[in-house]
Amino acid sequence: MDKGKIKAYIKTIFKIFSLLLAFTSSALLWYLNVGRGWKKGYKGEWTLTLVGLMFCIVYWFFVKLYKANKIGLYRLTELVFFQILSFGIADFALFVESVFWFHGLDRIKISYFFYGYALQVFIITLAIFICNRLYAKFDEPRKILIIYGSGKRTEDTDETLMSEKDYKELLELHKRCIKTYLVSKSLEYPTIRKFFVIYNTYIDEDNILKYFFLPIKYFVNSLILYKLQNIKFYGKTKSKAKGRKIQR
Repeated sequence: MDKGKIKAYIKTIFKIFSLLLAFTSSALLWYLNVGRGWKKGYKGEWTLTLVGLMFCIVYWFFVKLYKANKIGLYRLTELVFFQILSFGIADFALFVESVFWFHGLDRIKISYFFYGYALQVFIITLAIFICNRLYAKFDEPRKILIIYGSGKRTEDTDETLMSEKDYKELLELHKRCIKTYLVSKSLEYPTIRKFFVIYNTYIDEDNILKYFFLPIKYFVNSLILYKLQNIKFYGKTKSKAKGRKIQR
């Protein structure tokens, strides 16, 4: 099976597991605090189902907000922290709902919420650790181009000797660096894809050397605002590069 599909399956399994954990734990918390002693025929099962679904909606909203389900993309500590926030906010909403249900705190055992929250954090942390390890196992290593020194220079033109393959690798490395930067800013995939449409219009093997060593934040902002032509360059560029002037 393709490794890309396996990684997609791992992400899907984690999402499903996290939702099942949210639904089960919230229904159990509600039952222990509110549902005990319900008489048969009170439709307690329907109420528990509704509570679980509402809890999942609140939980999933904050998961999407914090990008807490990005297995293989963010670090383990970041994912755990975002999951702690998501479960914590959803549990607090469930607690407030319980207080309104009974018009006070007399019949609510607050300790159940603390124990339930601790159990949620423990289970989701374990799931993140396992899924991250599995994802890393099937994640293919990428080629890395390391540039150091000033290179060899010709006697006639005093330009760095770089082959066409070197420029291609330089361009791919620059794209990966920028993609990592955009992902760290929590941009969605469609937005990143639109950015690279602009990128591919103005940046290629002929002029990548001019922009490669610019700070990524400065480069991204300049490209989006169509201000690359305002950048002053010092040093050599690829000999066959033709001056491009970017206009709105």
